[in-house]
Amino acid sequence: MRSSKLYQTQAWGNEDQDYYINQALLVETLLPPKLCLAKCLEIESQMGRVRIEKWAPRLIDIDIIFYNNLNFTSPKLIIPHPHIQDRNFALVCLNDIIPRFIHPKLKKNVKTLLGNCKDKLEVKEL
Repeated sequence: MRSSKLYQTQAWGNEDQDYYINQALLVETLLPPKLCLAKCLEIESQMGRVRIEKWAPRLIDIDIIFYNNLNFTSPKLIIPHPHIQDRNFALVCLNDIIPRFIHPKLKKNVKTLLGNCKDKLEVKEL
């Protein structure tokens, strides 16, 4: 439905690797959260992603950040993403497409979360 600009960003979690290209997408789906995650993992696999270790270099990484106003927790998926408020690279992208969206748990909009984010890793528009 909408897509953010593309951004070149420093790696988060393990900064000793190449920069990444990040983008946020607003999509509409009939899939429930667990099946949506399964589809995202399938796409990653088809594109050649191999999971070796946490925050290792990767070809693609698809995260479900929000799913409407849903609060959802399972062993493999937490919605909203539990660390979104700490990740400048993701908030910059989200701010392009949903700046007024209210985080269902934190009760602050994306623009405010971005303004309060302490993560100062580099994010450059391409």
